[in-house]
Amino acid sequence: MLAAAICALGSFITLFLFVQAREMHGQGRGGWLFLAGFAAGAVMWTTHFVALLAFQPDISIGFDPALTGGAFFVGVLLATIGMAIAAYGPGPAGLVGGGVVGLSAVGLHFTAMASLHVSGKITWNTTLLAMGVILCATAATLAIGRARNEGRNVQVIAPILLASGICVMHFVGMAAISITPNTTIPIPPKSIDPTILGYFVAAMVLLLMGTGVATTMIARGARMEAQTQLRNIADASVEGLILTDGSTILDFNASIDLLAGPGRASEMRGTLIWEVLDYAGDRSVDRFETQFMTDDGPIPVEVIARNTEAEGAVRRIFAIRDLRERRAAEQRILYLAHFDTLTGLPNRASFQDRLENDIAGIKERGGDLALMIIDLDRFKEINDVHGHAAGDELLKGTAERIVALLSHNEFAARLGGDEFVIVQTGRAQPASAARLADKLLEEFTKPVMLAGQPFHIGLTIGVSLSPRDGTDTRSLLANADLALYRAKEHGRSRACFFTPDMDESVRQRRILAQQLTQAIERDELEVHYQAQASIQSGELIGFEALARWNHPTHGYVSPSEFIPIAEETDLILHLGEWMLRKVCTEAANWTHPCTVAVNLSPIQFKAPNLPETIHQILIETGMPPHRLELEITESALIDDLQRTLDMLRRIKALGVSIAMDDFGTGYSSLSTLQAFPFDKLKIDKSFVDKIGARQQATVIVTAVLGLGRSLDIPVLAEGVENEAQRDFLDSEACAQAQGFLYGRPAPLSEIMHLVYSSPQEKVSGTALADLTGTSALPVEEQRKAS
Repeated sequence: MLAAAICALGSFITLFLFVQAREMHGQGRGGWLFLAGFAAGAVMWTTHFVALLAFQPDISIGFDPALTGGAFFVGVLLATIGMAIAAYGPGPAGLVGGGVVGLSAVGLHFTAMASLHVSGKITWNTTLLAMGVILCATAATLAIGRARNEGRNVQVIAPILLASGICVMHFVGMAAISITPNTTIPIPPKSIDPTILGYFVAAMVLLLMGTGVATTMIARGARMEAQTQLRNIADASVEGLILTDGSTILDFNASIDLLAGPGRASEMRGTLIWEVLDYAGDRSVDRFETQFMTDDGPIPVEVIARNTEAEGAVRRIFAIRDLRERRAAEQRILYLAHFDTLTGLPNRASFQDRLENDIAGIKERGGDLALMIIDLDRFKEINDVHGHAAGDELLKGTAERIVALLSHNEFAARLGGDEFVIVQTGRAQPASAARLADKLLEEFTKPVMLAGQPFHIGLTIGVSLSPRDGTDTRSLLANADLALYRAKEHGRSRACFFTPDMDESVRQRRILAQQLTQAIERDELEVHYQAQASIQSGELIGFEALARWNHPTHGYVSPSEFIPIAEETDLILHLGEWMLRKVCTEAANWTHPCTVAVNLSPIQFKAPNLPETIHQILIETGMPPHRLELEITESALIDDLQRTLDMLRRIKALGVSIAMDDFGTGYSSLSTLQAFPFDKLKIDKSFVDKIGARQQATVIVTAVLGLGRSLDIPVLAEGVENEAQRDFLDSEACAQAQGFLYGRPAPLSEIMHLVYSSPQEKVSGTALADLTGTSALPVEEQRKAS
């Protein structure tokens, strides 16, 4: 019974050390394996000789010293080999190693029995021996295999199996021998007396127990240290981590404490994870978004779940990521995409959506619609004389006064600058539009206070009606714009409804369109280039190509005049191809490897062969595709998003870069950035102008730059005109800039020293000294053109 108790205790110690060896890595693993093998040999040896000492025949017995010690080393050696096979090998190796451990008990038994000297003759029952060997090997195999699966959480069954195998081998092996007394057979004089052997066995028992206690303490200390390190790592994580057993919360890190709040966190342990996560979807998925219940109420979170094995059991770890900042940023970007940041009114994109829906509604249900374009009188004067701050305050006040006069079925938006629009539906026209126009004109006869001073700001209004004056967005806007132009011609501060005779102005525009066609044919158009530079180093990185029309009679015609005409008459297709071919021809031979940006009009995307045209021009001119950058605005994507994106992908496949121009002023949205991998974002000059002067503009610029960094898209700021703007952009890690600070648009003849220079030429240095004062247009026209 003592032998069996020692065997059970020793088997538990042996398997505990074996599991520690399996979980260790590096050089320490070999040490734990040796301890496991030593403990296995010691328990087998001790079990055998304790039980053998209980054997009391009526004859003299003794033990051979060499074989007695050799039995111990046989057990240790074979057990260590078996443990190593089971620890290092794949799945089946566990059974093989267990079998070797069983054979170590067999080998130790026969070696120990060979050390027994008796005054008699020993005979063996081979059947019992075979049974003992088979049972021992089987039990050891099952014990080692189970210990591998249980891990450090060693239970009772594996040690019992191992102890059973060792005991079966000894007791069945002892039952297999028969001793015939023979006093003529002497006991060798150097044999170990059973009493002396008892002392050795007692010492081995103490050694075995000491090994077990010491290694258990060491392993427990190492485990506690590892758990402490793991806890520290978990607490250092920004994300919240929750450990569960099934759905029951076991533990969580410090981030969950902060996220949930002290009250909620104190109640979480032992509760169900789904009481904390308000999620009714498929709970087996590894990633989902839901609400996390806190002291302050639910907050949006992203959850990533993973299974892990801890202490022999499968646990589930939930990583909780707070989405409040990301949702706020997304909402901010979404707001920037659809609302004017200065006035809070819907922007051009939202206005176009609303107008198209309203037009579709009156086509379906009948009725009239009025579109009013509103222009502020004297806005430019106040903005120029009293500064942008006063101009911004005037625009905000104007928006508030307009909204205050609106009623049901009336919608206001800001198109840009000092231009506002109102859409009126569900009313009898034109009487309803006339009444609203009278209210607006009367309201704006009252002075507005700016910086403590009264200013009289009037309104000029152009009105078009649908279906009378048009049944689509473009025609209504064009006719309302014509009416606005007529109202301005008649002295401003008045409202004017569109009438057919206003088509005379359209006739004049058609004349200009014909002259533009001739200008393209006669090569009267020119290309001017405005430098783009690295903000940090000042090195030249590229140019933006800008079209200029040198009219033989009128001189230089502003692009703000002829580009809209070209787009209205589809001349933009010829102008765009001419521009692209001209730029590629001139830039192909430059020695400076800078890029050249060319604007693409939304109209050009209606041509199905646009990618083929670009490809052909690149081949004919020899322009390297990587040096060509095509700029588009999101208005190009509005009509047919999928078709335009497919075309952009075909163009990008040529090796050409695609840039998003005027980001933040039009239909800019996260969905567009997600749908197509743009190579560059360009911040519109209207935001750069207000850096430092308007907090909203500064925040927008910072947000767009942050968005660019997050998406790994370079950002270029347009309209950089002073050092303060450049310094701010540099501090916010804006990569590139363009504006009068780096050079005004200039013809090729005036930038020869740049495009045939070394790549390290800095545009902020003397290389562009002459360009900062060069232009064929007046300053204000340059700003509009740029």
